[in-house]
Amino acid sequence: MICYVLILEWVFPFLFGRVTNTVTDLEEPIISEEIQADRKHPSRNLLEGVDLNSVEIKLNQFIISKGFKDEELRLPDFAADLGLSTHQASYYLNNYLSQSYTDFLNFHRINEVMIMMKNKSNFNLLTIALECGFNSASSFHRACIKFTGKSPRDLRNYIQLNIGTGNKVEKQLDL
Repeated sequence: MICYVLILEWVFPFLFGRVTNTVTDLEEPIISEEIQADRKHPSRNLLEGVDLNSVEIKLNQFIISKGFKDEELRLPDFAADLGLSTHQASYYLNNYLSQSYTDFLNFHRINEVMIMMKNKSNFNLLTIALECGFNSASSFHRACIKFTGKSPRDLRNYIQLNIGTGNKVEKQLDL
């Protein structure tokens, strides 16, 4: 019986908790997590070969023509206006303007809302928001808080108070 157990221990050491692999030094290099992450997703410039001046001109034309007021506007349509793919347009906004597509639209929509609040102070806030491209009161409220730090009602009151003083509201709100 003892011989049988010794043979089992020698043939199947894992059954007895003994490790036979005594290699202590592995020759495999240790790679930092940052390098591994870079290998998984190598950074590449999606705008390589794209005329950035042309993109900037088209973007300025888009802003001047107030294309952001279209509530049906989606990233593929926006990208087509710029002459880019959707990935390139998103990459351009993220890396060159430090804004997401949604933030870019909402930023310009809020600026337009502020202009309309100055000129059409008797209009309903929701009417102004819808005219500027917002789909709902909640999206308008969220964007207003995010970019001005004020609720729509507080923003309108603030603008109306500062119209008579001649102060630039956009500068005071850091827009």
